[in-house]
Amino acid sequence: MTHDQIISDIDAGRFSPVYFLEGDESFFIDDILDHLEEKVVSEAEKSFNQSILYGKETQMAEILSEAKRFPMMSERVLVIVREAQHLRKSDLESLENYLDGPNPTTVLAFGYKGKKLDGRMKLSKTLKKSAVYFQSKKLYDNQLPSWIEAQAQRNGLHLDPLGVRIIAEYLGSDLGRIHSEIEKLKIAAKDGQPIDGQQVAEQIGIHRDFNVFELTKALSRGDQKRVIQIALYAAANPKELNPIMIVSILFTYFEKIIRLHSVAPEKRGQAASEIGVAPFILKEYQEAARRFPLKASVAAMKLLLKYDRKLKGVDSGTTSSSEWLKELLLLLIHLQKAA
Repeated sequence: MTHDQIISDIDAGRFSPVYFLEGDESFFIDDILDHLEEKVVSEAEKSFNQSILYGKETQMAEILSEAKRFPMMSERVLVIVREAQHLRKSDLESLENYLDGPNPTTVLAFGYKGKKLDGRMKLSKTLKKSAVYFQSKKLYDNQLPSWIEAQAQRNGLHLDPLGVRIIAEYLGSDLGRIHSEIEKLKIAAKDGQPIDGQQVAEQIGIHRDFNVFELTKALSRGDQKRVIQIALYAAANPKELNPIMIVSILFTYFEKIIRLHSVAPEKRGQAASEIGVAPFILKEYQEAARRFPLKASVAAMKLLLKYDRKLKGVDSGTTSSSEWLKELLLLLIHLQKAA
């Protein structure tokens, strides 16, 4: 089952006796556990019928003891085991017998973050047959925009493409923070009104004229004057335009340009998918690839690695991080001129 299918069933009151949620993306695991905590037992019933346990602090015997008890003045008991990845392997194996006949009035859920069960274990095979078994995977970069758009729609919001891009590139793959920012946009939005990139930038705290997205657009267009303006602004406002964050985003930007140079002729129609961007952004990268040939793009990556170390204090001397950033951006302009 997918994350959305599980959430839909929970919201509709269709509960499974056992949930086992594992994988690298903690947001999806926490979201499912939070929905169970909200929907399975009412607030008035929670003191007697809900147990939140932690893998570091408990053993399977205690977990199963809670799962086997019957509800008091309620339809169900909810037992959530957070940080279940800290349970011992022998404890996990003892869950096998419970799965043969789980208590029908209990919902037992495990959040097994950052790890996966060994697929060769009998328990793994049994969970796939007898429980809701969910593998929570990190989203790829090219999946982020559509996920953000879907999250916004689920909250009754309509984001324009620039707004989606700003969230995807500025917040990266931090799904929890993305969810939080969308919640804030929902509060600030006017009913039925679309939200544009400027509103998103203001909500997240990005200057409308001087930000990393304006910087990559200026680099793509070869607008050297604009790059210099943003470089000077960044040097004067390091708290607003964090130099390390800018270098990180520029590294991803040039990485995608290099991948675009490497796309085989027969796959150019799928170039957006090949380099991991949304189709509406592809034109900017194509323009950038013309201004930064492969050799110049590789040189840019080397510069970014060098200045990333300087910004983190390696061989940086007494020069401030904002001055290092300004120097880096000017060198990138020089690369573009020489291309």
